[in-house]
Amino acid sequence: LRLDPAKGELLGTIAVPASLDKTPGGWEEIRVAGDALIGVADKQLVCVDRTSGRLRWHFDAERDGISFAVGKDTVYCVDYWQPRHRRRGDAKSEEGTISSLDAGSGKVVWQTTAATPAVAEPPKPPDLPSLVSPQLAWCEASGVLLFTRNDSTAAAYQGATGKQLWAQELSCKDPPNSYTSASPPIVLSDCLVTHAGEVVDLVTGERRARMWKGMNSQLRGCGRALGSPCLITVRDAHLSCYDLAGGGHLYFRGIRSGCTNNLIPAGGILSAPHAMRHCTCNYAVATSLALVNMPEASNWDTGGHDPIVPP
Repeated sequence: LRLDPAKGELLGTIAVPASLDKTPGGWEEIRVAGDALIGVADKQLVCVDRTSGRLRWHFDAERDGISFAVGKDTVYCVDYWQPRHRRRGDAKSEEGTISSLDAGSGKVVWQTTAATPAVAEPPKPPDLPSLVSPQLAWCEASGVLLFTRNDSTAAAYQGATGKQLWAQELSCKDPPNSYTSASPPIVLSDCLVTHAGEVVDLVTGERRARMWKGMNSQLRGCGRALGSPCLITVRDAHLSCYDLAGGGHLYFRGIRSGCTNNLIPAGGILSAPHAMRHCTCNYAVATSLALVNMPEASNWDTGGHDPIVPP
């Protein structure tokens, strides 16, 4: 759907081009990049004009699925096998292909193979999934492409050339309890941050000082960490946030975030739509709230934890 940003009125719709629409579900995932709309439809990466819907180019996956990330002039995608089609010892079934495509034409700039090891069958509901489908994340500031699969972020590549910068296993599910699903890391301008507070340099892969460890040596509760250039929000029993400028970890006591993190930093406002329903956790304050920065109130939170110190 195309909506008027001021009034919310429907301006039109953009469908998957008829020549490519092989699945009744249509678009599965979309991104807007300049005047283009880029999305996944079945096993294809499709680029259309964001206003007219006219097809510009498409890229076909050779395996089961495709995930992508969008840069300034480049689209990156990974073509991968689903876990049910991977076999231990069969190298071809345990690898995917990362491709760099020109955003204007869809032509391949470079390609490289990436390991997608066979794994045990993912858990079924009501257990939370521990498996992350292969995903890419792009950092424009550092020119680095991150590759995450299964339960870990596995490698970083130079966006311009495809050269691998480092390879290691950075857990997406730490601590490995049943309350937190596996989630890719937060990507900042020069580093990535895992849910557990581990900080890793994007270019070198070197580990920096950990941001947080939680009140009881590990985080308590469900939900993933969310980030912005100024704040990272994460549940540690109570709702909490980590100040990237000052380095403090602030707790909002008596309030829990939702099972999906609903503490959202955006546009200078920290907002938390009420999301405590359907949970037996006993927290006294059940409300929606919105907060703005007040440096003069930096010492309100003591309680044995680091206060936020204004930069």
